[in-house]
Amino acid sequence: LMLITAAAPALSAASPPAKHLVLVVADDLGYADLGYAGSQIATPNIDKLASAGVKLAHFYVQRACSPTRGALLTGRYNIRYGFQSGVLTSQNNWSLPLDETLLPQFVKRVDARSKCHAVGKWHLGYHRWEHTPTFRGFDSYLGYYSGDEDYYTHQGDCGGFDLHDDSRPDCGAGCSRHAWEAVGEYSTHLFTRRAVSIIREHDAAAPLFLYLPYQAVHVPDQVPAQYVAQYKFARVEGTNARNLFAGMLSCLDEGVGNVTRALRRKGILDETLLWFQTDNGAATPACGGWTGGQNWPLRGGKCTAWEGGLRGVAFVSGAGIARSQRGATAAGIVHTVDVLPTLIAAMGGNAAELAAAGSELDGVSQWPMLSRGLAGARQTVLLEAPHLPTPPHISPHLPTSPHISPHL
Repeated sequence: LMLITAAAPALSAASPPAKHLVLVVADDLGYADLGYAGSQIATPNIDKLASAGVKLAHFYVQRACSPTRGALLTGRYNIRYGFQSGVLTSQNNWSLPLDETLLPQFVKRVDARSKCHAVGKWHLGYHRWEHTPTFRGFDSYLGYYSGDEDYYTHQGDCGGFDLHDDSRPDCGAGCSRHAWEAVGEYSTHLFTRRAVSIIREHDAAAPLFLYLPYQAVHVPDQVPAQYVAQYKFARVEGTNARNLFAGMLSCLDEGVGNVTRALRRKGILDETLLWFQTDNGAATPACGGWTGGQNWPLRGGKCTAWEGGLRGVAFVSGAGIARSQRGATAAGIVHTVDVLPTLIAAMGGNAAELAAAGSELDGVSQWPMLSRGLAGARQTVLLEAPHLPTPPHISPHLPTSPHISPHL
């Protein structure tokens, strides 16, 4: 447990609630990689959003992909549903339990007209159709179910082609299709293009929730050459990893800028709240590969229980934030389980009241702190729990899922 005490800041007047939500997750982004954190990597679009919003000085995640994504979308600690033992692999025959209510389902409880779309990495299980995104509250999904894949061929760690276009709710057998036409298209471009299309085609009278968990900047280090040309970082341990990583992050920044411009063209930017975060610290040779990410001055990285693995970059920008708070840095401690109740509060809802009986949230709304400058809502947070062995009633391996096509 971690304990902090903060003085109560000056208060600001409340602003109208946000109508639309965009949640962007960067994969394996380091604590010191963004421009506003002092990096030499150019991230002007992300920096502009952060400077117009509120940065989180003490934002905590889990130490790897699946655990953070589970906590993010449920508002509940991993120990509630067995995700504290690490990431899901392609052969696991278990997933995020179906009795967990996810963020898009909460959004629809606030306003039943809401349209919720997911684009990018899932990594919460897919051994049965009902565990895939469009069965969990999303109206459409384009992305990969597994943990990582090639940025161009979209061949995943599952052992086959893993890029799915699920066009409607409950899109399983006979509906879900493999997006073969995207072979050769860089995933950051692909996911940005789909996000922009969703925004362009959305009926602005209804609330929009866009969940955009990019593949970048996870391994493998792949990016079109034009994004790398501007960088001349020294080679480290004989690799060009920092330059490739910088190009990947610049491309991601371009994507965030294109999404922001699409919201402006649609005329809904001023009604949209955008939350940006990493899922864990940057990868290291000890876990996740040498990608070129930086966690300095924090100790450790992805997969570790040091702050380099658990403390991440995050900010919130846009609708509902008082003008006096724009450009501020919130000193209160925030955990990724707080994102769900905070976003629901930003829409004018109360996640604790909307939660199902027996599924009480561990997250708390930090919206008063972020939108008005009030004190943070928590003093303690569960950062890590012991890894547990695979339960005896669950087989640790399963033949490749029928939802994944064989090798190209």
